[in-house]
Amino acid sequence: MGIYQMFILGIIGLLICIVILLNTTYGKALKKMQGMTITMFFAMNIGITAGILFGATFKGDLFLSTIYSILVGVIAGALCGMWFGMISVLEGVMAGMMAGMMGAMLGEMTRVEDSVILIQLFLFFSICTIYFILIFKTSKSSIASGGLWFIKPVGILILTSILLLGGHSAADTFKAIPTNKIQKEHHNEQGNK
Repeated sequence: MGIYQMFILGIIGLLICIVILLNTTYGKALKKMQGMTITMFFAMNIGITAGILFGATFKGDLFLSTIYSILVGVIAGALCGMWFGMISVLEGVMAGMMAGMMGAMLGEMTRVEDSVILIQLFLFFSICTIYFILIFKTSKSSIASGGLWFIKPVGILILTSILLLGGHSAADTFKAIPTNKIQKEHHNEQGNK
C-alpha cells in the first residue's frame, strides 16, 4: 500500500472515531430514526470509499478488494449504530456490506485517476455525517434563537476542504498506485502474444 492509501485509511479511521465520539456525546438527544439514518448514511459512504480505494489498489483481484471493503464498511456501520440499538447496528452492518461490494466493483472498473476523484467525493459525503449529527441534535428553537449557529458547519466545511485538498496533492505526488501481481502477470502475457 502506498502513502495515499494509508492517508485515506487514516482519514476513514479518524472519521469513525469522531462519529463514535459524537454519538457517545449526543446519542441520547437523537431519535431512533435519526440514529438509523445517520448509521446507514455513514456506513454506506465509508463502505463505498473503502471499496473504491481497495478496488483501485488491488486491480485484478476483486475478491480481495471486496473482502477488505466489506470489512471496513461493516465495522464502521456496527460502531456507528451501537448507540442507537440493535436495529441500527443491523442497518449499519448491512449498509456497509452492500456499499463495500459496490465500491469494490466501481474501483475495479474505473481508471486510477478517476478513482481518486470518486474517493474524495465519497469521503466528503462521509464527513457530512458530522453535519447530520450536529443538525439532528440541535432543536429548532435553539437554531432560531442563536444568531451564530452557522459558525460550526462553516468551520467544519473549511477543515474538510483543507483535508481533501491535502489528500489531492498527496495523490498527485504519489500518483502511482501499486498494482498487484495478478494484473502485472496479465499485462506480461498480453505483451508476449
